[in-house]
Amino acid sequence: MDGGVDAVDNRSIARLCSDCAAQMQVVAELLLLRDNVEPTALEPVQVGSTRSNASSSYGKCRDVVVASTKQLAILAHNLRVTLKDNDLDQVFDITAQLTEVVISLTESATHAAYLIGVSDSKSDPAVPGLMDRYRMMRAKQGIEAAGHKFSANYGMMDEGEVLRVSSNIATNLALVSQACEVAMRRAGIHSPTAGVPGISHPGLGGADDDGDVIRRQLSSCVKALQGNTSALLAAIKTLAERGHNGDRAKCSLFLKPLLVALQALVDYTSLPEFAGRPARLSDAARGCQKDILANAMKVVSAAIQLMEGTAKLAGAADGGGVDAAAWKNVQTCSVALSESGRTLSAAMRTNAPGPRK
Repeated sequence: MDGGVDAVDNRSIARLCSDCAAQMQVVAELLLLRDNVEPTALEPVQVGSTRSNASSSYGKCRDVVVASTKQLAILAHNLRVTLKDNDLDQVFDITAQLTEVVISLTESATHAAYLIGVSDSKSDPAVPGLMDRYRMMRAKQGIEAAGHKFSANYGMMDEGEVLRVSSNIATNLALVSQACEVAMRRAGIHSPTAGVPGISHPGLGGADDDGDVIRRQLSSCVKALQGNTSALLAAIKTLAERGHNGDRAKCSLFLKPLLVALQALVDYTSLPEFAGRPARLSDAARGCQKDILANAMKVVSAAIQLMEGTAKLAGAADGGGVDAAAWKNVQTCSVALSESGRTLSAAMRTNAPGPRK
């Protein structure tokens, strides 16, 4: 690569590291730093019916954490190697992959902590809300970050980066739409005559038309979001093809109402009608959860610091210098990431649901 391309790629890596750190921080705040741990499995997991069911699901979460821990150790090592070799394409790919693994590990560890809590005979499982709040907030963060990246950095973004940003927005908006579709289906089965057990939402009361009202309101919110999305993505595509300043102005024009519509949807789905009921956990169950959650937080913290160190190295390389302190920090964080993952795996073995001494 020549110097000009290296400079652009280093800046792109620094921006990616910042984005990845922000993603992991949001996940930690939504899952690990809450008073009440909620289930995070992508598919419904039957909990509270029998201890064997909880143990089986817990085993699946543990398997994900163990596999992710091994993968993180490999990725952290490869990241150091590719940074030394200045293989910027590999650094970019490894950084993105490492972030995905950390998020998957965090989700599985959090769900495992939830299962530990509700496996206690003195605990009651959570009642799910209409809306998957966690995934809604994650999608919102992704859309806002992509929108900010586009607005602030388009002058330094090549066509590939522009397409990645538009793809990121489209992917996260698809997740928002899916979450809303699930909420609308749930709203339709809340009346006492629906005959579907296991889901109860006091906010909907007993009126037969409450579900219809929520479906209509949700549908209106989603349609507003989709309309603004179509306009923005079409403008970004035109900008990528022509690169005119007028096209860039149109992108900014359509981005603003999209973010407003998204915030309105998030605010609406935060109303009491969408709320579930958190799990009621015994003190003993909460004590067992803490070990899992604290060690998962150590993994996230080490990963965020690794991203920060990688960004500093990319910035130093962009300026033609080598930051010895940044290199040492990357090595230290890499080791901490591997060790914290192993500690989390051990904690999950120690705290598995089942009879306790």
